[in-house]
Order: sequence, then structure tokens, then C-alpha cells
Amino acid sequence: ASPHYHVFNARSETVYEKKSFGGLIRNGQTCVLALEGYYEWTKSKSLHDKRKQPYFVRRKNRERPLLMAGLWSRVATGR
Repeated sequence: ASPHYHVFNARSETVYEKKSFGGLIRNGQTCVLALEGYYEWTKSKSLHDKRKQPYFVRRKNRERPLLMAGLWSRVATGR
């Protein structure tokens, strides 16, 4: 994979079918991420306003982290 090819947000329903993700799973390049939360973006309801509004998604119980599945790969950075 090219380090200039930035893909994220694999869908569990199709992850094995996608060339960019299927090999990572078959090679065991999976992980679990513990995070406080993440941002989603919502579009304005106004037809004239094309801006997006970020909102932070997190657990109601902030004592425990939100767990998310992940895939990883190693890319050459030229350093």
C-alpha cells in the first residue's frame, strides 16, 4: 500500500471483500483501540449551508474507555 493512500472506516459487512483491508485481517494485523471518544460530522439541515458540524461521540459512563476494532499496517516513511 502506498503511504499516500489514506483509507479508513472499514465496514464490518464488507471488510473481507475490500482489497485494501482483506489482506490485513487474513494476516492478523488487527488490534483493539481504547479511546475516550471520536468525532463524527453532521451536515447542516439548511440547503444553503454546506458546512459540517463536528460532534464528539463517547460512552455515557466516562469511567471506562470506548473500545474500537482496528487494522494496522507498516509503511515506509523515508526516514
